[in-house]
Amino acid sequence: MKTLYIIGNGFDIAHKLDTSYWDFRVYLARTYPEFLQEFEHMYNIEQFDSSSPRVSAGAYKQWEKAVRNELWSEFENKMGYPNISEMIDISTSVLDDMDLDSGLVGIEDTMDSYWADQYGYIKELELHVKEWIETVNTNCKTPMRKSLIGSTDYFLTFNYTDLLENIYKIKNVLHIHGGVASVTNTAPIMGHCNHKDIEDHQRLANEADEEFDEGNASIHRAVANYLEFTYKDTASIIRQHHECWKELHNVDKVVIFGWSAGAADLPYLCVIRDFVSKNTKWYAYYHDDTAYNSLNNAMSNEDIDEEYEVNYIPAVEFWDQI
Repeated sequence: MKTLYIIGNGFDIAHKLDTSYWDFRVYLARTYPEFLQEFEHMYNIEQFDSSSPRVSAGAYKQWEKAVRNELWSEFENKMGYPNISEMIDISTSVLDDMDLDSGLVGIEDTMDSYWADQYGYIKELELHVKEWIETVNTNCKTPMRKSLIGSTDYFLTFNYTDLLENIYKIKNVLHIHGGVASVTNTAPIMGHCNHKDIEDHQRLANEADEEFDEGNASIHRAVANYLEFTYKDTASIIRQHHECWKELHNVDKVVIFGWSAGAADLPYLCVIRDFVSKNTKWYAYYHDDTAYNSLNNAMSNEDIDEEYEVNYIPAVEFWDQI
């Protein structure tokens, strides 16, 4: 029988790799500041003005804390909730400025072009994630758990780096959300799970089309497109890896480390629950109370703690003790 290791970003961070959401923001601020400014504006975040001589270090720390809480602490989840009200308000102003004699008919192409210019930058997000993660160098890292070196167990990782392959010499690794080119052909996948708002705005666009209201049809289509471009289609990813899930019948032990079971990734937990051996024991390592509560809620909500034995262990106990 085999062990399945579910590896999240806490694993890479424990090895002192700069792979947090905030590290990605630092990369964007340094490399693509205009993109970052446009992107954060969609989430009611304005850039810190350090030009004033009265600005203190304390003021910057307060701003940074607010920005972390507003978006970057749970980046993928919060990505699905941009300031849609502002988008719609802007569209109303644009339509008013047009002063159309013919009403809202015959302007669809103009409006679609406007929204493509206004929000087309979001298409660059995937490329920026890919470029960023390729800058993370694992060569100087050393194993923190020697029993993993050369392991023939199964590894499902949500991380983009080659740490498992390069440092731990593990071959049986599934990068479920893609990663660096040295270990997978799939580009990094980052996104939210807010499909409801996509469906709502697609419906509103269709209703506006039926009423020949091309202005509102265009804006709701633009909102739906923005959300859809940043959406993580976990159902499709699960289907793509169906053969991998069937291998899990050989698993009688699941070890979770560095993964907090965020809302966007819960479907994977359900698939694993349904495919592993019924005698499987689960070991969930947690970094702090927040991670413990998240894991505990996930296990409870998906009935894993009813069907299996689940053990919660402080993350520090995962590593070799020096």
